[in-house]
Amino acid sequence: MPLNRVRYAAALAALALCGGCGTKTEPAPAANDRPQPAENTSTAGGATRPGVAPPPITPPSMPSAPPVSPNALPSGALFRLGTESGTPPNAWKGAELLPTGTRVFAPHSAEQPHSFQHFTLYDVNGLRPLGAAVHAECNPGGGLGPVAAVSADGRFMAAVNVKTLDVHDLGTGKRVLQLPRPENGSPTMSLSADGGRLAITGRFQRTPGDVPVTCTVWDVKTAAELARVTILQNEYPSAALSPDGKTLITSGSHRDLRGLDPADRPDRVSQVWDVDSKAELARPRWPNGRTVVYAPDSTTAAVVVYSSAQLLVVEPRTGKTRHTIELKDIGTGPVAFSPDGATLALVTDAATRWDVATGKAFGTTPRPKDLPEGVKASGAAFDANGRLVAFGTRDAAAYCWDALAGKLLTAPAGGHTGPVRTVAFTADGAEIRTAGADGAVLRWAAADGKPLGRVSAHPAERSGPFDVRLSRDGRRAVTRDEVYPVDGTAPPTSFRPLFTTNEFAQASYPAPDGAHVAVIGVAPGKSARCVVFDVAAAKPTFDVPLPTRMTRAVGAIGANPQRLVTAHSTEIVNNTCDVVVTGWDAGKKRGEFTIPGGGVLQGLVRVDDRHAVVVTAMGHVVLVDVETGTRVRDFADPTRLSSGVPAISPDGKLLALAQGGRQSAARQGPAIRVYDVGTGAVRHTIAFPYGGPPVFLKDSTYLFNNTPAPETMAFSPDGTRLAVPALTSVLVWDLTKVGPEGEAR
Repeated sequence: MPLNRVRYAAALAALALCGGCGTKTEPAPAANDRPQPAENTSTAGGATRPGVAPPPITPPSMPSAPPVSPNALPSGALFRLGTESGTPPNAWKGAELLPTGTRVFAPHSAEQPHSFQHFTLYDVNGLRPLGAAVHAECNPGGGLGPVAAVSADGRFMAAVNVKTLDVHDLGTGKRVLQLPRPENGSPTMSLSADGGRLAITGRFQRTPGDVPVTCTVWDVKTAAELARVTILQNEYPSAALSPDGKTLITSGSHRDLRGLDPADRPDRVSQVWDVDSKAELARPRWPNGRTVVYAPDSTTAAVVVYSSAQLLVVEPRTGKTRHTIELKDIGTGPVAFSPDGATLALVTDAATRWDVATGKAFGTTPRPKDLPEGVKASGAAFDANGRLVAFGTRDAAAYCWDALAGKLLTAPAGGHTGPVRTVAFTADGAEIRTAGADGAVLRWAAADGKPLGRVSAHPAERSGPFDVRLSRDGRRAVTRDEVYPVDGTAPPTSFRPLFTTNEFAQASYPAPDGAHVAVIGVAPGKSARCVVFDVAAAKPTFDVPLPTRMTRAVGAIGANPQRLVTAHSTEIVNNTCDVVVTGWDAGKKRGEFTIPGGGVLQGLVRVDDRHAVVVTAMGHVVLVDVETGTRVRDFADPTRLSSGVPAISPDGKLLALAQGGRQSAARQGPAIRVYDVGTGAVRHTIAFPYGGPPVFLKDSTYLFNNTPAPETMAFSPDGTRLAVPALTSVLVWDLTKVGPEGEAR
């Protein structure tokens, strides 16, 4: 795995919110963008009175030099193919739909995987960014950890630091409360609707013994402890604070249940507390595996029981169950109360609503027809006008839909709904074709970027993500183990493969015309192999061995299908590995070249039948003669941190590389450099539009515009244009107007 992708994998883990643990509240809704009646709010300390809807959300103040608008056309770009449905990428992992139903709150990571430098509020309608809320008091290397809770109005956020628990004002970036982290494991946190009260409960990571577990409630403004209660559970406890901050429900599991009466087992008992008096009000015996969601007025709650697929409507102060709703035919998912608390909704593959007073179902609305398969709702909320909004993510793309109308709110018109994996110009240069993780192959006019339609799409019989890549001429679409035609005539329902390899396939690399494909995998009971298949004949032509113990391998075929190049990273030892490039002729080894300590392999491209370019994670970009196994030349990488896969022009004279990841202020930012293969000189430089050096704010805190460099690019047949994917769209550049240093010509 490339170095930058390893970092992003770590960032994804850090971005996960505390889901399903009772830490998220469903407080009173705030007004949305439409005109609303005046709110009755208190003025003391700017806090909202319990039980009263908070004031309308306003975008936080923007920092200087804010991130680039996701659909802005960068200087020098000719046009954009499609639209951006979610930027920056990887940010949607851990995004939260606010209880107002009108905002999505997304944390964006920066240099350190556990250090969130800024957060962005997005408007649900089109996921338009409203502005960045900056952590002005966050030490960039200090390890600010996962977001645990966000207040209903989106103004306050509670997060877990290495040694402390912090509450931040998202509008100003100021830390308004800091508490020592509990010693008994990773804490869960829950905020009241106005962010004025915070409940904290820890969990055990080792054998708990007889150490009691406590839950505390704090006044965020004064840092005063309001309540401290001892709970029954000693493992994975959770706390759910009511919107008005007066009621606390604790639950969880218990490590040692031996000898306990099943009816009194701690994992089957929840506790209800009055925060002001610290008194235990009730011990309801709800089934284990549950999440508590409050109605806006705090007088009703819904308990989602995952273990038995039930939805309980309860009185939170007494623990009494009003209604039990069986979900065995519906499934479990995000739950939301309407603003008046009269309706309860659950979003799975469909949206189902119930009357809170009677427990009777109102009806079910199916999911939007144009919502891609595999996208599940990760959040649900009613806005102030009674619209039920659902939110889900897949492949770094975000989707919001009106769950009551069954319509998408964020579908990019005529574009991809997942990351673009490959882009190709047709041989005549008239069209540009793009393929993505959403399973779609789209056609665009190369002259002006206008959409020409959908060439092929997700096969009807397959479900889940369907990652498609294109041959260089755009004639064939290749998945991990199948090759499809791209002819512009077959409707999606009849999209059938030309050829299927076999079950051992793990990755496929097509020839420029798609007539042959190199497939890398491990056959059952055999060593790793790279097999070259003839697509028309539907059979292998030859195969070559690869080391079984390796980090990564890729293959590349040129115009002559007998000439194959493979490259692999050796097994990692002492945090380093070598990169080995091998040339083959009809299965016979020709030459081999090794880059000692090259790091994980990032990309390989054929220049001609004799030469190939290999790129590694440690910044090595080398032109190799695969006949003799010798180095021809190195291409300069000013950042020593290359990103993405190299692209070669059809005539083999130009090499495009996306170089540089997230850099310090003193180093050059990400750029796409186009090299002359014959001399190694830089011919063109394009400043990458979605990344760059950090913007320094006050107190030396920095903010990154943190989109990674593209993993694929494509030259036009004449080499004068370069198509560069951003995330779900593609930017096209005229290289004749860009100089070696990025200056306009």
